Amino acid sequence: MTLYRIAKAARQPGVIFLALLLSACGGGGGGGGGGGSPAEPLPDPIPQGNLLIRGTIAVAPALTVDVDTNEPDAPPYSGPDNDQPYDSFDTTTTFTYSAQAVPNPGTVGGFAAFAGKGASGPATRNGDLHDWYRVKLVAGQTLSLVIADHVESDPSRNDLDLLLVDLDLTTLLDAAASVGPVETLTVPADGEYFVLVSACASEQLGLPFSICGAGASNYLLTAGQNDAPESGLRLSADFVPGEALVRYRDEASAAAADSSATPTALASALAVETAELDKAGNVHRVALPLNLNATASAAVAPGSSSGLVLTVPPELQAKFATLAAIKNLQRQPDVEIAEPNYIRTALYTPNDPGYKYQWHYPLINLPAAWDLGIFGANVTVAVLDTGILPRHPDLESQIDFVTGGYDFVSDAFSSLDGDGPDTDPTDPGDGSSSGFTSSFHGTHVAGTIAAAMNNDIGVTGIAPGARILPVRVLGAYGGTSFDIRRGICFAAGLSTGAQCANVPANSNPADVINMSLGGSDPSLLEQDLIDAVRAAGVLIVAAAGNSASSAPLYPAAYDGVIAVSAVGPDKARAPYSSFGSFVDVAAPGGNLSRDLDGDGYVDGVLSTGGNDAGPRINYVYPFFQGTSMASPHVAGVLALMRAANSQMLPDVVDALLAAGELTTPLGNQQGGRTDAFGYGLIDAQKAVAAALEAGGNRPAPRPWLGVNPAGLNFGATLEALKITLRNNSGGALAVEAIESDAAWLTVPPANGLGDYTLLVDRSGLADGSYAATVTIRSDVNEVQLPVIMQKSNLTQEGNVGHLYVRLIDPATGQIRQVESNAVAGAYKWVIRDLPPGSYQLVAFTDADNDNTVCDPGEACGSYLTVDQPLLIDVQTDMSKLNFPVNFGVALSDPGAPK
Repeated sequence: MTLYRIAKAARQPGVIFLALLLSACGGGGGGGGGGGSPAEPLPDPIPQGNLLIRGTIAVAPALTVDVDTNEPDAPPYSGPDNDQPYDSFDTTTTFTYSAQAVPNPGTVGGFAAFAGKGASGPATRNGDLHDWYRVKLVAGQTLSLVIADHVESDPSRNDLDLLLVDLDLTTLLDAAASVGPVETLTVPADGEYFVLVSACASEQLGLPFSICGAGASNYLLTAGQNDAPESGLRLSADFVPGEALVRYRDEASAAAADSSATPTALASALAVETAELDKAGNVHRVALPLNLNATASAAVAPGSSSGLVLTVPPELQAKFATLAAIKNLQRQPDVEIAEPNYIRTALYTPNDPGYKYQWHYPLINLPAAWDLGIFGANVTVAVLDTGILPRHPDLESQIDFVTGGYDFVSDAFSSLDGDGPDTDPTDPGDGSSSGFTSSFHGTHVAGTIAAAMNNDIGVTGIAPGARILPVRVLGAYGGTSFDIRRGICFAAGLSTGAQCANVPANSNPADVINMSLGGSDPSLLEQDLIDAVRAAGVLIVAAAGNSASSAPLYPAAYDGVIAVSAVGPDKARAPYSSFGSFVDVAAPGGNLSRDLDGDGYVDGVLSTGGNDAGPRINYVYPFFQGTSMASPHVAGVLALMRAANSQMLPDVVDALLAAGELTTPLGNQQGGRTDAFGYGLIDAQKAVAAALEAGGNRPAPRPWLGVNPAGLNFGATLEALKITLRNNSGGALAVEAIESDAAWLTVPPANGLGDYTLLVDRSGLADGSYAATVTIRSDVNEVQLPVIMQKSNLTQEGNVGHLYVRLIDPATGQIRQVESNAVAGAYKWVIRDLPPGSYQLVAFTDADNDNTVCDPGEACGSYLTVDQPLLIDVQTDMSKLNFPVNFGVALSDPGAPK
């Protein structure tokens, strides 16, 4: 995490460090590292003193932890483990459940392993092959399993599968059994189900799998809102039984994968019916030998000798055997790709599968801006940050290759790329020297601005027609004012004058500069440079900071910089976001403590990222939060404005912003500004329309009713949630009706545009999960709003497992560490006998006991937020040092090249 990296950096004399506004702790795209477990030798302790600090660490109610992880210091679980669906089973008596009950919507951080695999611990000692969960689900919901320790070079090693079983434990309903990092299933009907996470589905089902993924892995299991993208080998997918499409490696690739294998070994064992040649002539339709007798049914051992039989329905037997054979093909060294022979129909599928998780785009009315035909063409946005992953499949076509970018990190210790400034802005990662995986912060920021659209993978950016100019100014330990000023000069195309002397020339200067970075001390030199850059016609955007205070952050607080605060999906100021008189505008920054729309993922900002926990970088899509994430939303909108009208220069934009032409009012703004939101929430459609109108191209009104958020999740505790109705594109629009199709969900009568509160009444309802649809009709269009709710006697209290709370002295690297367990959904902690000083505070779990923390399936957090860890100046006893922890999540796109 950035916390420890900054601690090490502080010992390097003569260097000024600007704090990164995002740490690496955030699943897949970043997070933790060595030093997590008490079993590992810890740094020297902080000396004794007489001061005390304390606080509470909050956990979202929808987060829970597998009862049998590999954490040796976790408190004993009072009930049975979840290795079997039933503690006892007898057809003449009532079932006794041992499957772990989990909330819906919700996320479970878990661990599964073969005996003797993974780090030593209670779950690996005898193995933890199966984790059974019991959950009430609604038709169309998506179950998603993220396998944290997936190994790209050997995907079968730590493989896990996801199975859906009826509650009578008689019929397998669906299974996701690929060797990829994510498995997903769609719930077929309302009801209560068993959900099985298995490290060896063959043992559980008696099927002829020749592999079981003999390893160990953390995982995240989520139950979310409808219509999530499916991935992996799914039993319910529509494909031809007994066939596979196979592409073989060439001999050299096969030999590199396994020197004992030949590329013809597998081909000789299978009959090639038809060669469906691609350009290389190596894609084949293969007939698979199926052992159907073994797939009819299999005995299950639910903790007793009841002889209970789990049946694979006849119509699924050949399909399941096909998946078994394909999964075996996928592990062969001479096979590059093996997949089912899918049956396609003429249905439209959205190109960017992660777009449905980008709730933050409808919040700023972005689709209506795209409807105006503006996507950012001929505009360049400079991202001054940690650099970029230029081969990320959602970014490699988006980089400004005319200029190519630049690396201005001059300190070799911090650069981690072996040299000083050069023409390669590639982010080498910022975690290798500290044991933490890397943040790839600049890659996440760049994806929000301009990730590719309609390429059938990942996510999309706000201005997908724009080009990114990556300018690396932050290294592993932050960046210096000198390097950042040189980066600003380069981005703006300034290479002369006292400020920019000896800066490399840039013949294609950026139209917009985004800086998701900052420090607390102002600089006259930096202000002078900002003035010069504005005079050159370049728009400058910066994150306001994450101190949850009015303390100014620079460069955001400089005159001429558009400072961006952060809101969550409810349009309220994010709990971490800075505020104050320097804030100009608000944008979505995310809130990882909740899942308001019920899609199964906490409401962070989803964008491009990387995961370097393995031997090479995997390209992923993590959820982050912070004003670092809010700032590129505004930079992207400014790129759309510049594409609509090249005369959108700084003074013009400032005037439009102050006039309310670019924003939607928030809070008690009433047409002016507030310290929390500046002039309001950025509105992409209004901004683009204002740019067009200023150029004499006023767009025709296109009234269209929009509703935010796009779905609601009341969970088991919330009784009221708000939605906002707005006219997305101007003109006249009348709201005619708001109707609920469920008696338990009350909606107010239609009364124009604005905010409406929806109410849930659970009285008289049986325990279970419920779905409803709210229909909002206008005289132009109709919107269907999905709503989910749960009635449950389960205690809805968050629990992420055994938590370590660590205080770090950044000057010495010394620590003080305590441990805590959840009580009533929160972790209380206290650290005593401290000397006065400045410290950093972090909390984490280590579910797999591998001393690498903040993996997916594990939790992490820092004070005040992982987006901007703050120093705590301890001069007297302190209390209420409160902050949240969350499971890290990163989506892996099955269509992305590796």
